Amino acid sequence: MKISSQFLRRILLSIALSILPASVFSQTVDLDTAMELLEADEIEEAVALLELLAEGGDPVAQYQLGEIYWQADGGLFNAVEAARLFLLAAEAGLAEAQNALAILYLRGIGVETDEVQGAYWQGVAAAQGYVPAQVGIGLRYLNGEGVEQDADAARGWFEVAVEQDDPAAAYQLGLIYANGVGVEQDFEAALAWTQLAADAGFVAGHYNLGIAYVLGQGIAVDAAQALFHFTVAYLLSGQDIGGPLYAVVQDIARQVRTEEGVQRIAAAEAWVEEFLANAEE
Repeated sequence: MKISSQFLRRILLSIALSILPASVFSQTVDLDTAMELLEADEIEEAVALLELLAEGGDPVAQYQLGEIYWQADGGLFNAVEAARLFLLAAEAGLAEAQNALAILYLRGIGVETDEVQGAYWQGVAAAQGYVPAQVGIGLRYLNGEGVEQDADAARGWFEVAVEQDDPAAAYQLGLIYANGVGVEQDFEAALAWTQLAADAGFVAGHYNLGIAYVLGQGIAVDAAQALFHFTVAYLLSGQDIGGPLYAVVQDIARQVRTEEGVQRIAAAEAWVEEFLANAEE
């Protein structure tokens, strides 16, 4: 009988785990091996290695294992264990784990909902320069979630994240200036920030540019340009025909001359094709 290499590898791994102390085995297997197994969809083997490394105090392994338990489907899902692992890695100073733990607290996943703890850990990660946490703590200050509402602090964190080319932060700054939150309402500034987000392929950025062209906020009313941006947003979103963005595209297309509408839709398709091609490089 022919034994598959996958089956043989599992047997050898289980034997190694049973006869070698964690301290010895962790020296022979590094995190890269576990990540390679994850990429190859060898989840059980990857989890076994990550568990050993995590028990040995490796914060990156703790975080990666927590991610698996948090994101997994079926029996492998374990939000409580994910929270425990994230806490260990967060206390060791890993920014990614600090932000992940913050999200669990904010959503009440694996732990009791605690906006204060969520904001705390997100702030710690943000201070380390972790961009998703910078955007997150900006939102906490913007909405007063776990911290005292502070539009200036929110704007400051978004500006820090924008310096690291984060499109979500640019989009939020666009909203702040469009709505005059903590600043004087300025549609031109809002348009500039929103354009920055849109240029980076941020779906909501293109959608809001479409709105700006429809309403003439910071720019002249231009239904054809609105059609372009709504179409880009629809194509990037991956929504099916009949979805809300598709309906917006169809509605605005009726307001544009047929030939010009065809040209704008073709331009949007070309923009998305080029954007996605560049993203793959």
